[in-house]
Amino acid sequence: MKNLVHIYRYLFCFLGLFFLWSPDGNSQCALSFSGPKCTGAPISFFHNSPGSSNWSWSFGGAGTSTDELPVFAFKNAGTYKVCLTLKNALGQQCNSCADILVVEKPTIGISLLNGSTQCYEGNSFMVKNTSSASAGGSLKRIVYTWSDGEKKEFLTPSIIPFTVNKSFVDPAGGFYDLTVETEDNKGCITIQQFKDFVKVIKKPLINLSVLPNNRCDSAYLQINNSSNLLKSDIKSFRWEFDDNTSNTTDWKPGPTKWFYGNGPSDGWWGYKLFVETKEGCKDTLEEPKAVRSIVFNPVIIKNKDSACVSDGEIEFNLVNVVKRKDGTYDSSAPILGIKNFSWDFGHPIGSASGRKNSTTLSPKHTFSMGAYLIKFAYSHDVCQGGVLYD
Repeated sequence: MKNLVHIYRYLFCFLGLFFLWSPDGNSQCALSFSGPKCTGAPISFFHNSPGSSNWSWSFGGAGTSTDELPVFAFKNAGTYKVCLTLKNALGQQCNSCADILVVEKPTIGISLLNGSTQCYEGNSFMVKNTSSASAGGSLKRIVYTWSDGEKKEFLTPSIIPFTVNKSFVDPAGGFYDLTVETEDNKGCITIQQFKDFVKVIKKPLINLSVLPNNRCDSAYLQINNSSNLLKSDIKSFRWEFDDNTSNTTDWKPGPTKWFYGNGPSDGWWGYKLFVETKEGCKDTLEEPKAVRSIVFNPVIIKNKDSACVSDGEIEFNLVNVVKRKDGTYDSSAPILGIKNFSWDFGHPIGSASGRKNSTTLSPKHTFSMGAYLIKFAYSHDVCQGGVLYD
């Protein structure tokens, strides 16, 4: 009987050692993991057996590793049984397994609604987004990063699809890339770059200069065209001038032209240039003050030639008398370009009622008895200055 007791005691000890050494005793090497459980996303794996060795990881048929703490990415969605076998610090073999559910990462959908190539002037690309999350998930954020440095983030985009307009401000144009990053509510992230996604045709460089040639009665316009556009690059161009004439033949070095009479804007004559390249890009340049011509033939007039002492006030006016094409004269032409002027009403210089500098071209003056020589002196922006007598 005593021998039987000893046999049972040894048997229980043996069974205890068996369970201690058994691979199913996984409490000594339990595995864990961290990171988004998404297709293509790196997941970090860990164990709780310090001082262990001989690690062997199995990722449910998707791959294996002998690293102690591997990082692994599952290519396809599904449930995987991940197992770890190792030798602990005592040299005992230990095994641990865990199931992991891997879901699909978000799908990025990007398209253009109005073409991938546009001219610089007025460019605006309509980018449509049709991205989607995996089954049962929702999009948390979408980020657009353009190669010109612009970055836009859209948080919790609930309306899919949506459209965003993008314009570029660099007149040099060129190709631009778009990188799209999409994250769902499970932490799964998809990043996709669209190389040379759009193209902006450079702005036509129109560079014009005008030789200053302001004159009295007429003006000569000479335009120097140093643009980078060759005539062979151009589909059409048109110069329009303020005298209602145009030119569609002279591109380089530039047109020349005479203007006659008063310019329509304080004596200034201007022009506009309209250009369309063979790529269909358009540009316009306007110069409202190219050259200046002023017709100036001043005459002094007054409301009366004589006055009684009791009513000695006389009103003076300066008018511009311009000869019409039919030989008649127009005294209602505008007075342009006068800078400094003064009226002298015939009194000795320095006397109480002597020379009068006036800021108006239509002064009034009261005279005492006698005869007077009226003098009007002026300087002019364009025409030569002078002195008028009456």
